[in-house]
Amino acid sequence: NGMSSLRGVDGLPPVLDAWPQLEVLDLSDNEFSDWSELLPLAGFKSLRWLILNKNKLESISIPGGGAFGEVTLLAAANNNIAGWESVKALEALPKLTELRLQGNPLGGGRGPSAVRQLLIATLPPLKSVNGGEVRPRERVEAEKFYIRDAIQSARPTPPEELLEADALLKRLVAVHGLPPVSAS
Repeated sequence: NGMSSLRGVDGLPPVLDAWPQLEVLDLSDNEFSDWSELLPLAGFKSLRWLILNKNKLESISIPGGGAFGEVTLLAAANNNIAGWESVKALEALPKLTELRLQGNPLGGGRGPSAVRQLLIATLPPLKSVNGGEVRPRERVEAEKFYIRDAIQSARPTPPEELLEADALLKRLVAVHGLPPVSAS
């Protein structure tokens, strides 16, 4: 379609009124690059599935006030989303259970398996990531991976300092404990 913005689209408010029960919206294969251009979609209060595959999104930013609060599936595969802040922003979607982000440069050099584990640990309500079911054992392993990854990535910072700076890490360490110190 080539759309890159919803701002200034004549008739968007009437469309919101005409389709108040809209649950699925697919805007794949467009040119959206800035999440703020999609904010008018928050007006669809019944929106459950938001599909934004193959756009040019570089980040995700969810405003407060319950915007997109009913979304259970977000598909934003094959965009340009690179910052982990975008994943953290998804914590504002209380009903999000399915997430598709494959094909984005999210990993910072990590492979798809590591990114999947970090997504699962970061967003506890997820039941499906990139089309694959999240099983309870995988969630536990993902949470332990998050702990190891956070500590290893921040070396030589002591784990105690990290716990103060990262609420998720603090919560996961309270559940699983710190990993054994390896001799290296």
